[in-house]
Amino acid sequence: MLESISPSCTADASAEKCVVTRTHPSVATLTIAYNAKERLPRQMDALLRQTRPVDQIIVVDNASTDGTSAELARRYPQVTVLSMKKNLGAAGAWAAGLSFAALECGHEWVWTFDDDSIPDDNVLATLLAGAEQLKKGPLNLGIVAT
Repeated sequence: MLESISPSCTADASAEKCVVTRTHPSVATLTIAYNAKERLPRQMDALLRQTRPVDQIIVVDNASTDGTSAELARRYPQVTVLSMKKNLGAAGAWAAGLSFAALECGHEWVWTFDDDSIPDDNVLATLLAGAEQLKKGPLNLGIVAT
């Protein structure tokens, strides 16, 4: 799926985009965005305020025409932006982002968002605490949702 990603994130360059400080478990956020230049700053600020910091913030810019990628690069240099050459639709953007976060970067958890979602500051800590509690039971945990 990485061949659909712009030259700023080719298969050769993707490893460089995965260099992040790791905690355990490793958590990446993944946002799919299209023409979200005005909406995304609230979400990025909320993700950066998490009481349990995320390891990597990833945004798939699904061929926006409003300067979404440039605005993210300007305001949030710590955010990994995967700029699609063409709009892949929601499913294609999710596939590219999940492949990058889980397979290329090896994050243990991928926390997914639409471009207008704004999490409270303690949501990640709460989700991880809940997942830890569930692991103590007989279940093989694969997904946690709010």
